[in-house]
Amino acid sequence: MRQYKDSGIEWIGKIPENWDICYLKCKALIERGGSPRPIEDYISDNGYNWIKIGDTIKGNKYITSVRQKIRKEGLNKTRLVHSGDLILTNSMSFGEPYILQVDGCIHDGWVAISNLNKIDKVFLYYLLLSPFCQYQFKLQVAGGVVQNLNVDKIAVTYILCPPLLEQQCIADYLDEKCGETDSLIALQEQMIEKLKAYKQSIITEAITKGLNPNAKLVPSGIDWIGNIPEGWEINKLFNLCTIKGRVGWKGLRSDEFKENSYAYLVTGQDFVSSDINWNNCYQIDKDRYEEDPYIQLSNGDILVTKDGTIGKIAKVSGMDKPACLNSGIFVLKQRKETFFQNYLYWYLSSPLLLRYNTFINTGGTTIIHLYQNVFERFSMIVPPMEEQKAIAAYLDEKCADIDRLVDLKQQKIEKLKDYKKSVIYEAVTGKTIIKS
Repeated sequence: MRQYKDSGIEWIGKIPENWDICYLKCKALIERGGSPRPIEDYISDNGYNWIKIGDTIKGNKYITSVRQKIRKEGLNKTRLVHSGDLILTNSMSFGEPYILQVDGCIHDGWVAISNLNKIDKVFLYYLLLSPFCQYQFKLQVAGGVVQNLNVDKIAVTYILCPPLLEQQCIADYLDEKCGETDSLIALQEQMIEKLKAYKQSIITEAITKGLNPNAKLVPSGIDWIGNIPEGWEINKLFNLCTIKGRVGWKGLRSDEFKENSYAYLVTGQDFVSSDINWNNCYQIDKDRYEEDPYIQLSNGDILVTKDGTIGKIAKVSGMDKPACLNSGIFVLKQRKETFFQNYLYWYLSSPLLLRYNTFINTGGTTIIHLYQNVFERFSMIVPPMEEQKAIAAYLDEKCADIDRLVDLKQQKIEKLKDYKKSVIYEAVTGKTIIKS
């Protein structure tokens, strides 16, 4: 039976008798990355790999490729790292370790952990990833306005050091167990993507072909729409709605917070599925709210994001006090009684909006903005009112069923992630006995 001893640290408790405990700096060299500035002047098609946080895939152990390179002239302002090195994020999503499978340079959002002394690299990766170290990282940044880890804080992270052979056995065990769990997570994620694609196909079919499979189809006259049922109309969005976005927004002041003020300020980050999470909204005073009456919201309005992730849709409902928009969203208010508001929501939720925006902006490879003069000319298929209501009711029911399945899959993923954390924690702290 394994024997344990007191670690000497209250929150750690007991550790295996033949394990040591020390600061990370006793076992490795910890060095911060650096960035030549302005970085845009150093980005090049040729040169050294420029390793960014965006090159990671969350949950993956390795960084296998990068998107950008920097010129040789920037090397004296950054840090070279090599395939096989261990690096750790120290800002934003701090404390995430990765093992490199590429050579390159790291900016100041990374630290490099090298010159390992009697500690296995893969074991250290799992130890840094474990709740044992993650808890310490959170303690080290608690209370800071900006939650960043610096080299000094990382250096005094406690680590556990089993005998080297046992470290290697633990690393092999976790590679196997975490690989199995990751495969199960990936399977659930694939199922979610299939369900989302199925949902999009159902929406598209309903709003372009209706619910009658025997309806006669006629050309819409618009390439990216195709045929539509006979008797349906095509109209430009500006004929059906007023479309407004905030102009001249100067950002939040330091005295504007997330509670106890006059009005909500809605951003794209506040969209949750088809609704708005009012509890997450920043709040502003009455003067700021009244700066622009055109973007003051009412229950029933439809919101569409126009920057970054364009085309996220939300319905305004359950508003318990005034609300308005930041600069990244359009509000659509119904102008004529020619369509059912919930039908408009589903129509904008379809792939047609993105298809249209890409069709109009054929000069660019990545469309990251929806311009108002483009959006206003978006063609909307308008069935008779009774069919609109029937389509909206059908999509409410069908998509709710799909969303429930997606939620169940997501819950399974969260359980698998929690299981993975527990497996790592139990192994790297000596709770699980792993035979060599």
